[in-house]
Amino acid sequence: MNAALIEAVDPEVRRAWAAAEHPRWRDPASRADALERVSLALKKESSAILDQASRETGLTRDELTPELARMVRALRLFADLVREGSWVRAAIDGPCKDPAAAIGPNHDLRRMLVPLGRVVGVFGASNFPLAYGVCGGDTASAWAAGCAVVVKEHPAHPKTGSLIVTIARGAFEEAGLPRDLLGYVRDDETAGFHVARALVSHELVCAIGFTGSRGSGLAIETIARERDVPIPVFAEMSSTNPVFITRGAIEARGPEIGRMIVSSVLARYGQQCTCPGLIFPEIGVDHEPLLGEIRRGIAAQPARRMLSTRVREGYAKQASTVGSFVPEVELLAMGGEGAGSDEAPALAYLTDWDSVRSVKFLSDEMFGPGMVIAPIDFAHPSAIEDVLATIGNHLTASLFHVEQDLDRAHIRGLCERLAGIAGRVIFNGVPTGVRVAGAMVHGGPFPATNRPESTAAGPLAIERWCRPVCWQNCPDVLLPPELRDGNPRGIVRVLNGVREAAGGA
Repeated sequence: MNAALIEAVDPEVRRAWAAAEHPRWRDPASRADALERVSLALKKESSAILDQASRETGLTRDELTPELARMVRALRLFADLVREGSWVRAAIDGPCKDPAAAIGPNHDLRRMLVPLGRVVGVFGASNFPLAYGVCGGDTASAWAAGCAVVVKEHPAHPKTGSLIVTIARGAFEEAGLPRDLLGYVRDDETAGFHVARALVSHELVCAIGFTGSRGSGLAIETIARERDVPIPVFAEMSSTNPVFITRGAIEARGPEIGRMIVSSVLARYGQQCTCPGLIFPEIGVDHEPLLGEIRRGIAAQPARRMLSTRVREGYAKQASTVGSFVPEVELLAMGGEGAGSDEAPALAYLTDWDSVRSVKFLSDEMFGPGMVIAPIDFAHPSAIEDVLATIGNHLTASLFHVEQDLDRAHIRGLCERLAGIAGRVIFNGVPTGVRVAGAMVHGGPFPATNRPESTAAGPLAIERWCRPVCWQNCPDVLLPPELRDGNPRGIVRVLNGVREAAGGA
């Protein structure tokens, strides 16, 4: 066990904790400026970042370029959010003119969101070294809330992480802020799970952001819960992202849908949390137009290097388990097998619903370029309920349909039910590709995440690192500027239940 890695956690967290108290960091305008500087610095060094990330992950520059743009633009989005200021959800309820109208004592109440604490710990993802890495969405949103961040290095791409840390710290120093607003703890796996435990257990860490496997996410949540002072963990974990295809959609554009699914499964070689792993075509129609395109697309795919040996081994294990159930499961198509130790083939399996229902793990996540296809009867009275109860919850659920399907009661019922198992419901599209915007929800019920009320993408992600505080009968001079009379920050507020426009009443 590498004790030095574990011992390095404490001073890194303490330096971050001290940095978060810097007056310029507590000032929203200065903090927004700092986030913009980090964004610009990362953009300036984009070529070096892309080269390093590609060497370590096996992902191509073309695959990583949109991810880098997302990292850079998300930082700017949160800079704008901080500068505008309304994210604090300020609300003021002054004393009622008629005290009898108040429910309870007739106090002056003022509420807003404040940082949950000074230091957030972040565990970056193996599959998104940029968008969910050192300066990814978790870090950007925690910074925006006013927290410092300590990132645990991901062993799959340590050089990429170190490079981004160096760039970001330089940007903070240029902004006149402490470099330790971004802490970084190394983890080459020689210390086992102890580095992670040391970060999650540290008394100065107020919350954890995690993207990864279900097992690791739940282990981290357990550590956080068993602390003397428990802290929240926001863990994005496993999802197979079911896709339902009506018979009308298959008849109208089966080949097109097949190509879309193949493209989605093979994007980043299936190593995405939104990869569609379960495909449910409706029975009662010829499936060959759909399956033929899936068969051809998967068979034509050469084997590729996966993110890491661990990822490849996990994919191979689940694929082997699924494929071992013969004759219930048929290998519909397999791509090239490859020769490299970390290479693996793309796979498509065909089965039936009774098999998926009886062999539960056929619906488990196969993290990689693989899918299980199981035709089902959408019109059967209990079929949809049976399917959804068996496959559990996900980040996304998709439905391919035609306009005529909207008149079918069971299709409308399916649409309503999909919102109960997923954070994002997609119509006539594939789940890969997450737009970072105000209306986006990148989350879902367990086991997709452990906190279904939150999102890991978009402006709302900032609220994971906050808590509401109410000031009762507080003198105006002691209030945060966001809650003072006259609205000196000019933000949107709710005043006595009425939305107050930016700039004040």
